Amino acid sequence: MKNTVLVILLFFKRGSFFGRLIVGAVAVSLLFFIFIPDIWFGVSVKNPKRLSIEEICTTPADKLPLYFIVDKAQPLKVMQNLSQHEADSLLGKVGDLPAELLVGYKSYSYLVETRIKNSDTTFSGIYYPVYSEKQVHSKPNALASDLVSHVIIHDTNVGERDLDNDKYFKDSLFQISGKFDGVTIGDEPYKLLTSSGFNISRKAIVLDKGSQPLSITSAALLILFDVILVLLLALSLLPLVLLFRIFKVEPADDADQNPMSTANAANTVRTPANTVADLTPASTGKRVGAFAIDIALINIVLFTVFASFNHLLVFEVLALVYFVACDILLKGSSLGKYILSVQVSAYEDGEALTMPKVIIRNVVKALCGLMPLIYLIAFLNEDRQALHDKAAGSIVVDRVDPLR
Repeated sequence: MKNTVLVILLFFKRGSFFGRLIVGAVAVSLLFFIFIPDIWFGVSVKNPKRLSIEEICTTPADKLPLYFIVDKAQPLKVMQNLSQHEADSLLGKVGDLPAELLVGYKSYSYLVETRIKNSDTTFSGIYYPVYSEKQVHSKPNALASDLVSHVIIHDTNVGERDLDNDKYFKDSLFQISGKFDGVTIGDEPYKLLTSSGFNISRKAIVLDKGSQPLSITSAALLILFDVILVLLLALSLLPLVLLFRIFKVEPADDADQNPMSTANAANTVRTPANTVADLTPASTGKRVGAFAIDIALINIVLFTVFASFNHLLVFEVLALVYFVACDILLKGSSLGKYILSVQVSAYEDGEALTMPKVIIRNVVKALCGLMPLIYLIAFLNEDRQALHDKAAGSIVVDRVDPLR
């Protein structure tokens, strides 16, 4: 195992120093700003709290929960001054009605957020204030400038079509809930909203609508993976000589020019009769094709049972059970691998993996599934070993007898 870790460290050392620092900084940021807060929220709070606008206003920002539901609140529906073109367009949607009925047409009020990408302006979300029911009922014909808003909703999951005829606000599942990052409204959103006619409190908070906390299990797995990644990146910054000393490996003569040769020599124990050189690593096309078949099968089961693909944790558990079962029953092949005539073998001697190695390989594979780009490691070495192959000492090869 220690030699596997050394191989991974030497692989990281191939990257630039600043590249590793950037990746490490991103990993640490995710750890402290997303994963740890989410697991703390999951442990301390079973369900998001319901808070009224009045409760939000009287609670210091640093005391508000990470996720909550805004209770007894609603967006503002105001009179719209329609142009002739807008009135004609609306008439075409609502039917053959007198144009006079559209004078004072009521619609929900929001601000579109746009971004410039490749010199084109693209739709990226909306901002809209929400008000307590008491506020709205006290001024039934209020304009956006008549009521002060203390809670602003930011939603980047909405599409332009969702806003047609206010479908977004009329959805039966519409709920004002989301994630609060602990800060009040920034200067730019404040200027945009006030310049659009909204009366916004300078202490208003912004809620990211639609953001949901990670489950405790998902957050724990991500924290574990993140910590391991940060530790490996930190160790990869050490000099080669010190790394070899820590892992008690005698460096090869060309270690400075080819550090991987030392790790490969330490990590490889082969028998003359059946070496990995006698095995043919599966081609890139076969590995990608087999993986695609397996993922499609797992997703079919997932959708059949849950009628949705939005269950990451369930998917990971299902995938883990599926791959372990297949490795045992099909002697190192999943259904996708079996169809394309490839299998998993031990790197040292080409034999079938032992049960502990099957478990290690598939657990690491499940963790890598949370950050799929890690799978690309398989295409950066001669034997096409992914990170889970290196962890278990395995290699994916062509089957000698597909029907065995």
